[in-house]
Amino acid sequence: LEDSKQELIEYITHWRERGFPVTRMCLVRKVGQLKPEFMMKSMEARKMAISRFLAKNNMTHRVATHKA
Repeated sequence: LEDSKQELIEYITHWRERGFPVTRMCLVRKVGQLKPEFMMKSMEARKMAISRFLAKNNMTHRVATHKA
């Protein structure tokens, strides 16, 4: 994700400024548009890659720990 870093940060900032939530799934879709080979990974691998990207760039995200 490092080669798409700037575009992703701009995307996240833009949507957050407009008041919309930015989820890992919307980021998975965005990265899939930027890098089609990313979609060849399993869903769990894609989510973890997004989580690592957010943590590395000091961005917070909420992840559900329990399902009702």
